Amino acid sequence: MCDLTGRLVTGEGVGVRVPPAGQATSIHALEVDGEVVLQVRHETDGRVTGLLSVLGPENAPDQAGIITQDMVGGQAACSDRSFTSYGSKESDDRLWYYNSDTDPTVGSPAALYHERGVTSAVVNLLAGYNDCGLAGGFRASQTYLGNTTARSNISSDSTCNGLDGVNVVDWGSINNADHLGLTCRYDFLLDLPGYEEIIEADIKIGNKHSYLAALPTSACENSYDVMALMTHEWGHAFGLGHTPDPAADHRQQTMNPYLTACSTFQRTLGRGDWTGMNTVYGPR
Repeated sequence: MCDLTGRLVTGEGVGVRVPPAGQATSIHALEVDGEVVLQVRHETDGRVTGLLSVLGPENAPDQAGIITQDMVGGQAACSDRSFTSYGSKESDDRLWYYNSDTDPTVGSPAALYHERGVTSAVVNLLAGYNDCGLAGGFRASQTYLGNTTARSNISSDSTCNGLDGVNVVDWGSINNADHLGLTCRYDFLLDLPGYEEIIEADIKIGNKHSYLAALPTSACENSYDVMALMTHEWGHAFGLGHTPDPAADHRQQTMNPYLTACSTFQRTLGRGDWTGMNTVYGPR
């Protein structure tokens, strides 16, 4: 059997290099009108399999003014228990860096606002912050190691290029202008029943879009909240999948495959997001 390690697998504008045997690599590309997910598994017996999913919302609202949860429709955030996971979890403390110099607004107050969004989003996820009265966080941990000059190992053509030993969040030019954020997650495949082990994850924020530098106002038009985007991407990095189809039924969940512009409600978890994290990691 030919060893396919390192070969490039592509589909719907994203790509993954085949990992070594016993590992899996997934890319999640959040677009302005949905999301593309490609996972490639390299089994210990040498077989390579891939799964490509294209997800999108229905009846997306206009992205101007201040968009609130009740404006996007679907089930109410605190009654919708829907979630999916990829059967992967992080058992170690997630050590990660942020490359703030790659923010196109570096040196400005907007850049500081964005950095707070990046660092606060992972806390929102792991502490289980929500507006539903659900108490407690989860048995997952992270440590922010500060700024770095290292880059995420995600190329401008939306390709995961393999493990490099470091977890990095950065900004960058993405060829596909529809891509808002990219997460590449790398897993060990377990031979025994249970969760696969997350080895590493990188996140890239696309720099071709407009991002809020403060809370949205009535003048907002097609600008995205970095904290909301990153809470979603951190969800993928810690093993959460998207809400089930149809996407329109779950628009108020953070892990819906659609980021609502001119809004901040996806910064915190809906009941389905919270239930997903609690199911995978258990209560703290």
